[in-house]
Amino acid sequence: MEPWLDWLRNTWGTTDIQIWRRDRYDQQWRCWYPLAATDADPLAPGWLDDEILGSSMMMSNNIQTLSFSIELLDHCEIRVVLPEGIIASTDQCMLLEYLIRDTLMKEQIAIERAHHEHWLGGLRELTSSLDLNNLLFKILENSLKVIPAASSALFMMIDPNTRKWVSKAQIGFKDSIYQITSDIEEGITGTVYREGKGKIYEVNTPAFEETVRTLSLENARIFAESSHYSGFAKRTIAVPVTMKEDRIGVLLVYQYKDAKLLNESDLIKLQGFADQAAIAISNARMVSELIETNGYLVIRNEIHNLFTQLSMDSRSLPEMIQAVEKNIGLPTRFVDLTKQEWYPVQHNVPFTASELDQTLGKNLEPVILDSDGPFPYYIFPVHNGPLLAGCFVVQLKRPLRPLDHDILEQGSAVVMLQLMNTYSMTEMVYRRRRDFFEELIQYREPAELSDKIQRFGLSGQKSMFVCLLHLAENVQDLKESNVFMQRLIALIEKELSGESMLLFSSHDKVTILLQAQQLRSQQQLVRKLKSLVKQGATTGLPPLYGGIGGLYSGLEQVAKSHEEASRTLLFLRKSQRAGIMQYEEMGINRLFLQQDMKEIESYIYDVLSPLRSYKYQAEELELTLRVYMENNRSMSLTAEQLHIHPNTLYTRLRKLEEILALDLNDSEDWMKVYLACHLSKIY
Repeated sequence: MEPWLDWLRNTWGTTDIQIWRRDRYDQQWRCWYPLAATDADPLAPGWLDDEILGSSMMMSNNIQTLSFSIELLDHCEIRVVLPEGIIASTDQCMLLEYLIRDTLMKEQIAIERAHHEHWLGGLRELTSSLDLNNLLFKILENSLKVIPAASSALFMMIDPNTRKWVSKAQIGFKDSIYQITSDIEEGITGTVYREGKGKIYEVNTPAFEETVRTLSLENARIFAESSHYSGFAKRTIAVPVTMKEDRIGVLLVYQYKDAKLLNESDLIKLQGFADQAAIAISNARMVSELIETNGYLVIRNEIHNLFTQLSMDSRSLPEMIQAVEKNIGLPTRFVDLTKQEWYPVQHNVPFTASELDQTLGKNLEPVILDSDGPFPYYIFPVHNGPLLAGCFVVQLKRPLRPLDHDILEQGSAVVMLQLMNTYSMTEMVYRRRRDFFEELIQYREPAELSDKIQRFGLSGQKSMFVCLLHLAENVQDLKESNVFMQRLIALIEKELSGESMLLFSSHDKVTILLQAQQLRSQQQLVRKLKSLVKQGATTGLPPLYGGIGGLYSGLEQVAKSHEEASRTLLFLRKSQRAGIMQYEEMGINRLFLQQDMKEIESYIYDVLSPLRSYKYQAEELELTLRVYMENNRSMSLTAEQLHIHPNTLYTRLRKLEEILALDLNDSEDWMKVYLACHLSKIY
């Protein structure tokens, strides 16, 4: 039994003595003795609030009241109520005050010791936990132990993606509290985070009202519905959780019950606990990052081993694409931009290979393309140095993770290797075809050639013709030229699929030996070749020259068709006419292909040079002559095209005849001038 209780009994017996207490953080009088039988305090007499002036005793209704004030214990006030008939002497009052002070001090020491134990226990739990979610809950749990007057606790952190406050852990709230997403400057959390200093907020004060006004209506509604109490908390302590310059979050505790109000001592305790919690959170983060990094490296190594094994096992391109898709976990397709082929063939990508090729151009960086569907697409180029070979097309049903980028990087390496191996094998096939074609041109062993040609899928009994295709532009970069040739060959194989042919390439020229039963069949093939040239223009290929030789029967005639195709190609290149032309379409130009270029240039100069003097250039006489010849000497068409009056044209023509010393109505003079104009246009 407490010494002061013994003293009361010995001094005044078992009389009905009451002892009431209150302090500045708990203005309600609470019965300290005798202890109430229930948790609810008995109703305090109204006269306890009467001020005692000039003495520590007063009399009311024949009841003597002793009053003590203890500043060290939050200005604790004590009222000892002695019933009628008992009057305490001065010595008794002094001794009773001493005994009460001693008891209260012991009580306070016990409370502080318990808080200290809670503090140390909390720190031990913090340093023993490395799981961040569990750690945050432990922080709140121990915060309420250190500050028992608080009813609820909340830990707020900033979401790195949205840069908004989110609830990461809670005690004393409903789970709907996790729906709160507030701006950085919003509410108590935003104010404490911005100022970097802990605060106590009391309801219905100006400081509280000011912060509440910054809270959005939606967040205020969620907060109210998530609380197990009605209205705002009576007092709230909010402290920043900071590790050096890194502000981790904000720790908040709320007091809803009528108990001792949260005070500056609680603020100091909570801030100290928050500082220790910041160290524990930082440690947990570092460990989590190390575990995550280690796990990431392990998975990355597994992915590397997977693709390496696929490459070593010479797996097909579709199998490699399937492995990429499986590891990313998103719909993934691959398009070979050289052959304009998709893997897998069946796909629902809203872009054509040509569109992707044009979009990327020479850009080798990934891009994101929007679509008419709900999800955009991530385009990841696959390239060999500066040359684009293809690209992965990933449907972004979710954002890509860092590991997904690694999967695409490693997948692109083995896919590019597979493509290069395919190109190398194709080169070997083309070399064999080229060697056989050279044998056909030389035609030295007819019997052997008739046997060999069947191995290449052709028949020596059918008529054949040669087509030569050449890039119109001089592509300096050898790798880029190879890419263009691979695309051209892919187009040829696609357009002429099912036809009997011998196809190979050499440098910037493609040779095709085609079989046709008759001229009509040849013309159908020629139309396909011309269509192919148009398609090439839409897929980023440079313009093409194409020469086609005649259709002949017999292997010995292959050389003749090849010579005609070569001459036609030479004509197109000299005249810089992009497109495909058959040998017979050259007409009169066949006569000049083998002529010496200096002789042709000399002829053109001899005929037209008088018109090229500075004196006649301003009069556009040479232009007038050319247009006149191109319009088959039609006066009306020439005048209309030159935008001049027919009389003006007539005057110019007479002047031309005078300068050139000829008569345009003379057939020989007309042919001389026409040939000069024609040759100057081509050569």
